[in-house]
Amino acid sequence: HGLKTLAQSGLAIQKLQHLLEQNPKQADIHGLIAACFTDLACHELAVAAYEKALVLDPERGDFWRDCAMALEAAGRWEEAQVKCKKAVELMPDAPECAELAATIAAKVTERQALEKDCSRLKELAAAGALSVADACLWVAKLQELGRLGEAASRCRSSAAQNPESAEIR
Repeated sequence: HGLKTLAQSGLAIQKLQHLLEQNPKQADIHGLIAACFTDLACHELAVAAYEKALVLDPERGDFWRDCAMALEAAGRWEEAQVKCKKAVELMPDAPECAELAATIAAKVTERQALEKDCSRLKELAAAGALSVADACLWVAKLQELGRLGEAASRCRSSAAQNPESAEIR
């Protein structure tokens, strides 16, 4: 069933892109392409298509909302918050916009708190006052923020400094 849906979405994108070549200023076509990319979990491509739709029709609250959802799925919460705010302005009676705004606001607040914690741990590391437990905490926070490359580097550094604790991740 999943492959059939993927194939259908892919085929729909091809057909919509062909229509777009004939009607490049049709916001609805960009919106439909974005929805197909969303179905395929290609959130960055969905965002790009929604942004094209918004340039052509900036009064479409559903485009603002759906772009915010794609940005949220891509982990771009601050940008999602801006788009969602506009969706709420354009569709004040749509409860899903208010719910989405609350969800995104919570994620932005959580991310800011994690960034603050990571900054504190980084200061401890720079001062040479970072214990293995703190290093592990830092790694966990970096992973939570999606900064896996930095987290892996921190793990290697911690293990090199404290070989007896190399199994801690």
